[in-house]
Amino acid sequence: MTIAQLQQHQPILFYDGVCNLCNYWVKFVLKKEKRPVLTFAALQSEAGDAVKSTFGNNPIPDSLMVYANGKVYTKASAALYLTRYLRGAWPLLGVLYIFPAFLRNWGYDIIARNRYRWFGQKDECMIPSPDVRKRFLM
Repeated sequence: MTIAQLQQHQPILFYDGVCNLCNYWVKFVLKKEKRPVLTFAALQSEAGDAVKSTFGNNPIPDSLMVYANGKVYTKASAALYLTRYLRGAWPLLGVLYIFPAFLRNWGYDIIARNRYRWFGQKDECMIPSPDVRKRFLM
């Protein structure tokens, strides 16, 4: 898959497909979405490899990324970006953008570093249910 092909599916939530917390987050977003506009892809997928190729020599995130409008959002910025697509008060979390990225990412990094220990991991990526499978890139 190429970046040009990814652009046809954006916005795309990239997640760690073997992380229980990340899989829970995907299910949460699917349940709380205002409208079904997001596409999903495991970082371990071909689509994940394509977006990771845009990082060059920069560190590649291993937990959560969002690709939208030709831009890659990582860490807390990715999580906050996703809230705009959710029902209820979740979009209000966007106010956290007033804090510099290093502050937003401080808590995110602690959770990301410990996510396997605290929440566990799977041997393989989640297989989406048939009703949402068309929204997942493999």
